[in-house]
Amino acid sequence: MSLTEGFIWGTSIMMLGSVGLLAFAMWIRVQDERWREKEAQDAERQAFRKAFTIHQH
Repeated sequence: MSLTEGFIWGTSIMMLGSVGLLAFAMWIRVQDERWREKEAQDAERQAFRKAFTIHQH
């Protein structure tokens, strides 16, 4: 393998790796936002349930 071939392989692997990392980071961010939304919805539901049970008694 010549030096230029090695250089091309190295840069292409690095580019693929950085693109993969970027996609992975974006996926993690989306999952985190979904989880936070779900947590907020659960908190709202609990607050609503508390208010509802207080009204019943």
